[in-house]
Amino acid sequence: MAFDNKLKEIGKIFSGEKQEEIPEKETSQQKREEKPQEIEEPTFTEGFDVVQFTFGSNSLMYNIADLERTKQKFIVADNPLFLYVEDGKPYVDVDIYNVPFQPTVRLQRNKIMNRPANWDMNSDKTALEIVDEERKPVFQLYYKKPSHIVINGFFNINGIIVLASEKETVMNLLEVPTNTLEPIFRYPALEHRGERC
Repeated sequence: MAFDNKLKEIGKIFSGEKQEEIPEKETSQQKREEKPQEIEEPTFTEGFDVVQFTFGSNSLMYNIADLERTKQKFIVADNPLFLYVEDGKPYVDVDIYNVPFQPTVRLQRNKIMNRPANWDMNSDKTALEIVDEERKPVFQLYYKKPSHIVINGFFNINGIIVLASEKETVMNLLEVPTNTLEPIFRYPALEHRGERC
């Protein structure tokens, strides 16, 4: 009887009948690759009608409903910076680094575009930061209070370097000062996602 069953199995193989496949077990590494880690972004966590934005040494109050309807614009060294809110998240669109013969490095919907080699970006629910190849911050957006957002950074636009920090706004710098902005996060971001210094 066992011999007859064996012959039947061999016959199925040669007749091309599909055998039942045993599914392979997923490894923990495969599961991690299928579910990429979600990047957190700054988000309003409390109900407010008005929010304060501080850009450099300048502060303005905005109605959140207005920011949801249309982008609000700052002008710094002829470089526009747009603020707006979508689904409870504040967004910034701004050119960070624009020099001849190179793609413009810009922040668009809180994502860095045309990022130079070795620049990095990290964020959590209350802050977003971009650093250069030396891990020095070139752009920061963070909550000082739940209804107060601060924007700091260095902006090199057509050779005009602007420093915007809570302490001061300085234009027409010849070079970017060292150690002016304190880093918020640890890097590289892939190894320290959302980890503060």
